[in-house]
Amino acid sequence: MPRGLSVVASAALLCGVCYYFLQGMIGSGRALEEIVLATCAAALTLAAVATAFSVMALVRANASGQDIRRLALSVEVALRDFSARSDGDAVTIGEIDATLSRRLDALSASLAARHPIKPARSATVVPHPAVRLQAVETGPDAAANAALRAAIQRALAADRIELDLQPIVSISQGMAVGHEAFGLVEPTGGGPVRVGRADFDLPGISAASCERLMVFAAAAAIERRHGHPGEATPLHVAISGALLDHGSEFAAVLTLLGQHPAPARSIILSAPADAIADGQHGQALALLAETGARLAAEGWSGSPEELEAMRGHGVSMLKLPAARLLDQPPASAQAIETLLSRAAAANLPVVATDVAGDEDAVRLIDLGVNLMTGPRFAGRSSHSPEATGAAERFANL
Repeated sequence: MPRGLSVVASAALLCGVCYYFLQGMIGSGRALEEIVLATCAAALTLAAVATAFSVMALVRANASGQDIRRLALSVEVALRDFSARSDGDAVTIGEIDATLSRRLDALSASLAARHPIKPARSATVVPHPAVRLQAVETGPDAAANAALRAAIQRALAADRIELDLQPIVSISQGMAVGHEAFGLVEPTGGGPVRVGRADFDLPGISAASCERLMVFAAAAAIERRHGHPGEATPLHVAISGALLDHGSEFAAVLTLLGQHPAPARSIILSAPADAIADGQHGQALALLAETGARLAAEGWSGSPEELEAMRGHGVSMLKLPAARLLDQPPASAQAIETLLSRAAAANLPVVATDVAGDEDAVRLIDLGVNLMTGPRFAGRSSHSPEATGAAERFANL
């Protein structure tokens, strides 16, 4: 029952009680003076009750009036603030994009200042001649593939390779929080070529040996810069199931990480998500975990079961191609939001890879992605010729 109706009903009940009480006194033949006194007492009681209710109503009305005045003042202040900001910051979508692009350029300039590019011995680092090289019998790519294969074989024979570092940037922090490590080889008759895990899949090339060499080169670079906090960003080295399945090469990596704590803390081994979660490399991953090595998973499918399996193997971050996060039909937008929310719930940061330009970076920021790497930040990479001679550095392992 509403409070007001309850008050009215209580007052009516009190009046009725008083009425029947006085009527009973008259019917019983009481003296007139007693009846008058009783009537006055009843009237005074009803007046006191009415006064109490009136005071309560007045207090409540005053409180409500104050609340309404405060609300009106808050709305007025909010409207003034909104109007001021609208007048001062009214911009088009193009201007917003331009502002974010300027901030990304400033971030890239800051990275270039912190990690200046050191020129290679000859020529400039050139893009890889193919997304993923495959041996061909004829055509212009055949010579390029053969030259690249020979350059990789020379690096393996010498057990030394130079590194090219591509920054992984944090938009919120405005700085590099890690670097993707690529190899640099120099084919005969050409300039240095950047190679990664996919490029080791060539006839006559041991992918496991190449991946082990990259880990050793990264470890050598970390050992040299150890003790310089300003440069203590982790290096991400791509590995695959080929290394995890190879007995001697994998054993060499375990020995390196087990005996040298600085590389174990500062190297993040980046492996395909299916190679981590397929259950075939559980023992190898457990041995890596014992060394303290950290893992990053590439290309997670979005499956909760796969996510739990990767977390069980010590994965500390996820890497997803920018194209997968952005080039989606409207029907798949919800799936991307679900994927990102699952990663956030598992406390696994997502790194967007292969970010092509400012437009991609802006759209990724809208999705809530903070960590990015790719061609947008290439050219700010830190060529590291001192990260060579990995076998010489760790010859006594």
